[in-house]
Amino acid sequence: MGTKSAPKVESDGGQPRPSADAAAADARPEAPSRAELFEVLQNDRRRAVLECLRVDGAASVTDLAERVAAEEGDTDPEGVPDQCRKSVYVSLYQNHLNRLDETRLVAYDCDDGTVALGACADEALALLSEDDASPSRYLYAALAVAAVGLVGTLGLWPAAPLRAWVWAVAALSALAALVSAELYRQRAARRR
Repeated sequence: MGTKSAPKVESDGGQPRPSADAAAADARPEAPSRAELFEVLQNDRRRAVLECLRVDGAASVTDLAERVAAEEGDTDPEGVPDQCRKSVYVSLYQNHLNRLDETRLVAYDCDDGTVALGACADEALALLSEDDASPSRYLYAALAVAAVGLVGTLGLWPAAPLRAWVWAVAALSALAALVSAELYRQRAARRR
């Protein structure tokens, strides 16, 4: 059995030309614009689908729904309630997978219920990686707290009458809280 090709329609000059469906597929742009990528990627579920496919390569819609629901509930896939899994499945099936398929970020076969990374997924995955690699807001906050603590400890601050050890304890406590928040953020990002 051979591969299925697009039907040809005879033109007025006797030369074959592609059907309207094949012409529409050829007219679709190769890659979505950067603005369209940002619009598609602003949705958490669409990003979660791409992250799951980055790891697995391909999956069934059922498996994707289970993994996305688990991520949203911050739990293991086995701990996801059936109602949550069904809700995510419906939203993927009716909305998100079609949108990702239109932009060629995924290849979605609704007949088989399978999803794989699409021809244009590389740029979207690169954008998601850039977001993960950017310095965290916690890093900047930790640097600011450290600077304030240092200035206070050295007695250069207008509120210098406070003892140096008070500044040091306050700054170290704030830094510990910020580092803990950053570690939690990184752990959550790795689970995605």
